Amino acid sequence: MLYLGLVLNLALPLGFLTIGFFLRKNGVGADPTPNLKLFFWVLIFISVSELLAIFIFKKSFFAKFSKKSLAAISQIPVQKSILTFSIVIFVLNLAPSIYGFIYFLLGGKLEEFLLFIAVTFLGFRIFRPRLEEIKQLVGSVTPT
Repeated sequence: MLYLGLVLNLALPLGFLTIGFFLRKNGVGADPTPNLKLFFWVLIFISVSELLAIFIFKKSFFAKFSKKSLAAISQIPVQKSILTFSIVIFVLNLAPSIYGFIYFLLGGKLEEFLLFIAVTFLGFRIFRPRLEEIKQLVGSVTPT
């Protein structure tokens, strides 16, 4: 599961960056469009808002299991819920890199694209599902 997160949140943004370097070498982004500044700030706001959404989603996911009774939780396939939870977090973390890549292709600066990649790395570092949290969740769900 962590390997999926590493691929989605580290390898793909680095792949986007590599493509960005090749495109810049060919002239894309060499002369940035000045009219994109408002679009840049809107995308940064959306990216930071997604980090907030990840925080809220993560808290609500763990609260869902702590509030329910053990009988109700045993009906839910816990491993499937954890996998779905992880995929949602990883994809939401990847979104700022995609926004930055699109912004770069529209005529933005490579340095601003790097800021979007940094937001992705920061989100992955802070909000990735930790093994201790997953073990604690599975331990609280399994009947003793």
